[in-house]
Amino acid sequence: MFRVVGAAGAEFGRVLHPDGERALTPWIGTDWRAYEPIDVALVGEDGARVLTRSDAPSLGSSLFLFRSRARQVMAESLSRHGVWLPVRCPDADLQLFGVTTLLDALDPERSEVHAYGVDIVAVFEHVLRRDRVGGATVFGVLDDPTSPTFVDQRFVNRWNQAGFVGLEFARVELA
Repeated sequence: MFRVVGAAGAEFGRVLHPDGERALTPWIGTDWRAYEPIDVALVGEDGARVLTRSDAPSLGSSLFLFRSRARQVMAESLSRHGVWLPVRCPDADLQLFGVTTLLDALDPERSEVHAYGVDIVAVFEHVLRRDRVGGATVFGVLDDPTSPTFVDQRFVNRWNQAGFVGLEFARVELA
């Protein structure tokens, strides 16, 4: 299994809302039916450095915007595990992917977590339970309030074979 991250040096999305990324918090890992399109902008430079064009610009730490070609190619892997949500972006044809497959797969004993009482408030290093992941292709973790997106090797292979750029895949330990 792999945790999806925006590639270093790649363009990313920015929410154009006074609350920034927090404007999406009510929907992350819950019911996307109440979602309303948000305004986003692509950030293509970091100071004087021009960032690489991304096929799936990151939007914060756990959400990704997909360009139309990446959506078409990756739809088979993604659509069963989430929803495609419209965004308003003057720079590109993008859609936000919201993960709806949430698994109780976190191994809290082996993961590096910050808890408040019995509630996990942040996960710094994920260790997932193999028996709970099963054959899932794309998912988030129930116990992590801002769960990253996790994908399997088939997803990574399809992404790489298509020649897409902008995402990196960090291997996650399975226990």
